[in-house]
Amino acid sequence: MQSRRDIADRAIARARARGLPIDTDPQILALIDQWAEGAIDAAEMRRRYCVRLAERAEASRMRLKKQPSNAGEADWPVFPLDDTTDTADKPGPEFE
Repeated sequence: MQSRRDIADRAIARARARGLPIDTDPQILALIDQWAEGAIDAAEMRRRYCVRLAERAEASRMRLKKQPSNAGEADWPVFPLDDTTDTADKPGPEFE
């Protein structure tokens, strides 16, 4: 019978051979080690993995919220309108 460590190592090697990304998060690697040692079963490993992914997603969302809300707005052109002129019927400068 193969050890859990052998199974994990072969699965990781197959994924790398196919060009699939392997998670290098130390907490995820610790989960694999715990499973390989028999400390947790596969269902518990998966549950903890999902919790860790949710934590990382939340941290990412929080980082995005801390960025200025006008990020990227400078890339859009601004066309000031003259308040005294009705421009609804007139083409923009690119059509004149």
